[in-house]
Amino acid sequence: MKQQSGFTLIELIMVIVILGILAAVALPKFADLSTDARKASVAGVFGGFSSASSIVHATWMAKGSAAGTAVLGTTITLETTTVGVGSTGYAADNVAPTQVGNVPTMTATTCMNVWNAILGSGAPVVAVASAAGVDYVSSAASPVCTYTYQTNGAAASPARSFTYNATTGAMALTNP
Repeated sequence: MKQQSGFTLIELIMVIVILGILAAVALPKFADLSTDARKASVAGVFGGFSSASSIVHATWMAKGSAAGTAVLGTTITLETTTVGVGSTGYAADNVAPTQVGNVPTMTATTCMNVWNAILGSGAPVVAVASAAGVDYVSSAASPVCTYTYQTNGAAASPARSFTYNATTGAMALTNP
């Protein structure tokens, strides 16, 4: 009689069970990558915006301005982009900003203008209202701009956003 070689039915079932357990453990790790990607995207835009804001302020200072000395109508040019700055030298519009005292008057539209002026082309799309194709929605409680991340035309859940103070340049990230 010839001896057969190969795997028994029990061995094959055990391999299938082990593969099933590994898949059940590994799948949630890969399924949660979209959340990590959204967090990284918001953190990246926050970093880019923060750097661009610092460049605007540094350019303003390099041109000989000092805090409180700017007058209404002050703009600086970064390459070919005009950025309006308030009296403290931080971006406040894409044209000469309006302000009351040392505080720029910020609206959702001027916040959107700041975004487009300092981030330039290729930046995520910002608008004053949610819509398809919009990545961030700008809103304002003068002098603070808030940029809220959007997915599929609605605010992401949980809410991911960052704020920018056009008077002090201070920024804060909310990215749970």
